[in-house]
Amino acid sequence: MVEEYRKDTSKIFLETLRTEVSQGDIFADAPVAAPLEYPLTILRGNPPSLTQFEELGKLPGGFKKEGETCRMRITRSFGMLMTHDCQYDNHKSDPCLLVQVRLMTVLSPKEVDEMWRAKSKFRHLPLPHHPTIGCETYVDFRRVTSVKREQLDRLPRVASLTDDGRGLFVAAVIAFFTRKDLRGHTSADE
Repeated sequence: MVEEYRKDTSKIFLETLRTEVSQGDIFADAPVAAPLEYPLTILRGNPPSLTQFEELGKLPGGFKKEGETCRMRITRSFGMLMTHDCQYDNHKSDPCLLVQVRLMTVLSPKEVDEMWRAKSKFRHLPLPHHPTIGCETYVDFRRVTSVKREQLDRLPRVASLTDDGRGLFVAAVIAFFTRKDLRGHTSADE
C-alpha cells in the first residue's frame, strides 16, 4: 500500500495547506535534537565537566529531579508534527512533538527502492515527492524532538497530509512504537 503513494502524491499530500495546523503537517527549518554521541554525555559541575554513562543506574547520584544537561546536536531540517490536533489546539502551553523528515537524495537509488518496498522497517515512513520540498523524503522515527508551541508557530509550514496520509502516518507511529504493522489497514478492515 505504501508504494502506491509513490506514484500518486494526491493520495498523501493535499494540494494546499490545511487552514489549521494539523497532525502530519510538515514544517521547514525545524530544530531536531539528537544526542551528540552514545553513551550520553552529562555535563555537571561549575565549570561543567563531562560524565559518561552506559545505563541510568550508573550515573553517580542518579538523575537530578530538575533535569540534566547533556551534549546534543541540533540540526535544522523538515519536521512533521506528531502532536494530535486536540492537544495542539487545547494545550497551547505544552511543547509539541516533531519527527524529522529527511531527504532521500542522500540515499543511493537502491536504498530508496528498498525503503519503499520494506514492510518490516518500522523506523521510517517514505513520502513521495512534494513540489515545495523538491524530492522524495522519509519520516525518521528515530529523531523525535519537542519544540515550544511559540517556536513551531514561527516555522514555515510547507505541506499538509490528506486524511489517508494522516491515517498512514498514525499507523506508522503505532508500528514504530509497538512493532505491530497496521499500515495498509483501514477502519473497514478491522
